[in-house]
Amino acid sequence: MESRHTRVARGPLRRIALAGAMSLGLIAIAGPVADASTPYGTNLVRNPGAQQGSASSSGNGVVSIPRWETFANMTVVRYGTSGFPSTNRGNAIDGGSKFFSAGQLDTGLGQCGQAEQVIDLSGRGSLIDSGRIRVSFSGKVAASGPAVAHLDLLFRDASNHSVGSNGIQKRVEGSGTAFRSISASRILPDGTRKLRVKLWADGVETGYCKAYFDNIRVTISKVS
Repeated sequence: MESRHTRVARGPLRRIALAGAMSLGLIAIAGPVADASTPYGTNLVRNPGAQQGSASSSGNGVVSIPRWETFANMTVVRYGTSGFPSTNRGNAIDGGSKFFSAGQLDTGLGQCGQAEQVIDLSGRGSLIDSGRIRVSFSGKVAASGPAVAHLDLLFRDASNHSVGSNGIQKRVEGSGTAFRSISASRILPDGTRKLRVKLWADGVETGYCKAYFDNIRVTISKVS
C-alpha cells in the first residue's frame, strides 16, 4: 500500500507538476537575460537617411518623417527633384533615394525646418561618468544661398537638461547642392544619459531654406 507521503500525483495535478518542471527547464536553458545596454559600434540614429516614409513630390510640401520629431516645414525630398541635389549628388555620398530638407521658411514662426531625435544611453552610466565612453558623430550636409545648415549632437542628462558640455555643433554654408562630410568625436562628459540629434537651418528671411542633410550617424565606443 502506498504511503500518503510518497503518493505520486496523477491526472490534472501530475500534468501541472510536469508543466512546472518543463517551465523551469526552459528558463534554465534560456540563461540570463540579454544585455540591454546601448551597443558599441552601431549607428544609434533611427531612419538616418530619411529612407523610411514618403517624400514631397516637389520639395515644397511637408511630410511626416518616421522616427524624427519635426518642426516648421522640415520635409523629405527625392534626389533628382528639380531645383534640388541631383541623383549624381546622392550617388556620390551613397545617399539612397531621399534626403532631409529644411523646407520653406515658416513665416508664422520665422524659422526654417528642423528635425530632432533623442537617443537613450542605457546601461553605460558608470563608464560615462568615469570618462570611458567616446561618441562619434557624422553626416552629409549641404547649404545653398543664404541658408546655413546646422548639424548638432547635444549632450543631455536623464532629465534631458544640458550637462557641462553642450555637445558637438557643426555648420555648413555656401556649398550649393554639393554635400560636405561632417564628423567629430568627444569623450562624453559626466552625467550624460541622452544624446539629442538636431538638424536645422537659419539665415533665410524669405522663400526656401536650402539646407539638406543625409547619412546621419552616431556611434559610441569604450575607451580603455
